[in-house]
Amino acid sequence: MNFLKKEPFKIFSMIYLLLDTITNRAGTERAVINLANNLHANGHRVSLVSVCTKEGEPSFQVEKGIEVHHLGIRLYGNALARKTVYFKAYRRIKALYKKREPVLLIGTNIFINTILSQISNRGRIFTIGCEHISYDIARPITKRIRGFLYSGLDAVVALTKRDQQSFEAILRGRSKAYVIPNQVSFTTVQRDATTHKQMLAIGRLTYQKGFEFMIEDASRVLRERPDWKLIIVGDGENESMLRKEIASRNMESQIEIHPSTPEIRKYYESSAIYLMTSRFEGLPMVLLEAEAYALPIISYDCPTGPRELIENGRNGFLVPMEAHEDFADKLRLLMDDETLRKKMGQESELMVKSYSPANIYECWKKLFVEIGYMN
Repeated sequence: MNFLKKEPFKIFSMIYLLLDTITNRAGTERAVINLANNLHANGHRVSLVSVCTKEGEPSFQVEKGIEVHHLGIRLYGNALARKTVYFKAYRRIKALYKKREPVLLIGTNIFINTILSQISNRGRIFTIGCEHISYDIARPITKRIRGFLYSGLDAVVALTKRDQQSFEAILRGRSKAYVIPNQVSFTTVQRDATTHKQMLAIGRLTYQKGFEFMIEDASRVLRERPDWKLIIVGDGENESMLRKEIASRNMESQIEIHPSTPEIRKYYESSAIYLMTSRFEGLPMVLLEAEAYALPIISYDCPTGPRELIENGRNGFLVPMEAHEDFADKLRLLMDDETLRKKMGQESELMVKSYSPANIYECWKKLFVEIGYMN
């Protein structure tokens, strides 16, 4: 952390939110764009900066008045190329703002955050590093880099209390870690989904999301209930493998994979239960959205994320990792009990209210004041 005294600035000074790829349709991109829209709605000047793209439309709606910049940085290559990329990104990020203009720079992953930690913030430049994935999945060397470089940031923001504690342990007081969760994308929706017989899962078709576990667990139950189906919505490198897994179990009529779409609301509206079988998460946007649609949730209890949003037995069930029969049992319980689905859905709706845009903005505003960016 830079201990030089900084002057607080008025609300109209620019905030730059930096992310890898603004054109990706995934949870991190949705969370960052939601934050940009929220800050803008509360009177801040905001720019979204897509580090790795040269052009392209944002994957989610960006409010009018928010600037979008593309830096066109390629992140891949050998060790020498990565060093070159780092310094190129450093120069292009610094070129975003005028030397005399007060700014706040907010990074959203370790690559961007390490660059921000090295940007001189002599009195007028404030830097915050956010992470949207679980702290514990990083390699040991990455954790050491964080501990050394993140001390140059004015603040580090984690999505969960557990990750905040991990950051505090490595920062050792040289910078401060805060917890600010993602905001929910939708206002709560008044509806009765208990009569639907559809289960839903949304996410990238990647190793992280563990959809092969979901297919295995759901297949055990769907055969016994031919009037139910599971819809998985997403794109990714594991799509072919997952389709083969579905076919090998002869479940094509009850388990479907649909492409990612901006019209995601219709899937929540037509579903009765939300499922998650991720190996690791940050704070999943899809669980917040499922709660806004009053859906009960069954999820693996991966290290962070689901346990922050699901109270076991209240608005859903947390199942130990890869406990396939336990997961199937919870599915049977909810699928066969319409009253329980409705009760848990109502609890989801209550629990998600604390993640409203207004409440999350107050958390950010408090942080801005604490680091001296705002009065």
